[in-house]
Amino acid sequence: TDTCGAGKFSTAGAADCSPCAVGKFQPSVGVSSCAACVPGRFQANSGQSSCSACPGDGSYQPDEGKAFCLACPAGKYQGQSAQIACSGCVAGTFSGAGVGACTDCDGGKLSAANAPTCTACAPGRFSEATSMSTACTDCAAGKYSMAGTSACSVCAGGQWSEANSTACTACTQGRYGSSSLDQTSDAYCSDCTAGTTQASQGTTYCDACGAGRHQSAPGLTTCEACPSGRYSGASAATCQQCEGGKFADSESAVQCDTCLAGTFSTDAVGSISCSDCADGQYSAAGVTVCSGCAAGRKGDVGTVKTSGAHCTACASGMYQNEMGRTACTPCEAGRFGAGGSTSSSCSGACPGGKWSLAQSATCSGCDAGRFGSSSIDGTSVGHCSACEIGKHQAGTAMTFCDACVAGKFQDGAGASECQDCLA
Repeated sequence: TDTCGAGKFSTAGAADCSPCAVGKFQPSVGVSSCAACVPGRFQANSGQSSCSACPGDGSYQPDEGKAFCLACPAGKYQGQSAQIACSGCVAGTFSGAGVGACTDCDGGKLSAANAPTCTACAPGRFSEATSMSTACTDCAAGKYSMAGTSACSVCAGGQWSEANSTACTACTQGRYGSSSLDQTSDAYCSDCTAGTTQASQGTTYCDACGAGRHQSAPGLTTCEACPSGRYSGASAATCQQCEGGKFADSESAVQCDTCLAGTFSTDAVGSISCSDCADGQYSAAGVTVCSGCAAGRKGDVGTVKTSGAHCTACASGMYQNEMGRTACTPCEAGRFGAGGSTSSSCSGACPGGKWSLAQSATCSGCDAGRFGSSSIDGTSVGHCSACEIGKHQAGTAMTFCDACVAGKFQDGAGASECQDCLA
């Protein structure tokens, strides 16, 4: 009778040996049965003398007599051989099915125990890359994050955020982010000061108003043009009035122009143009008032008014007692004027024995043989009367006649001398 070899068995009365079934083994010869593989081991083939250990690659077998090992489910692992169960992944790690070890969650992700996958941190939160994260942390104020990040990003200049923010908020138009303040609230943003503006959002500066423009209020987006009659330099909160003697005839002036000689502008308000000096007046450049021609002089109409050359002296027999006039006044009959730059009035009345017509430079004397009568004014030659019979006057401009002396006579009126009596 033959003996059954290892991996085989036979029962009483059997005609032949039978191989051990899968999941069983028999290391001995001449036996009547096979043994089941213990938990943690398996045998996939029949007729075997031993069982194999479940390898430490994420497999296990809790039951005896099995032909195969089971894969560890996701969230568990087994790195040792011949094991009857898998171990759960600790929080902060994960595994797929059938693995020998759990994997740490990447930065920006977390897991609970026995997790098959890691979960991304929500936007506004983070977990560090070097940690086996079991929880995510809120981003601090002044920072932000997208989902699944290992670190929060700092808000760019001109932006701010509160804690747990998914994005930063830009400073609005008319405002800027100040480097001296934390980016943790809207208080980080400051209004642009007067003289500056900002048309964009999220900036760290304001733009200065250009020369010829201004902005008087804070926190605005545009500068305004200086109106005509005013000007400004850069960064101006207000425009300045043109000074007297200057003007600006258009908007956005960076300086005022000087009035030309012969013109003027007042200093009461910013002028948009200069006015011509009136006839009888003149000016140098850049003055607030024109100068009048002095008394005794007149402005010549039609001549340039850029200097005192516009004024000429009153002619002889004329006068002007006011400033800024364009004509001189004739001296009245019976008066005279020498003329010239100082003739603010006629020189005076003609004295007795003299007379003048209007606009006379001098008085004319009564002729010889005539005299000036006190009872007749000196406005014409009629002031002079002929000497009576028996009188004479050899001189001129006299107010009396002399009687003929003894031995002389004059039998005609208006004589300049007496005649000798005949012997």
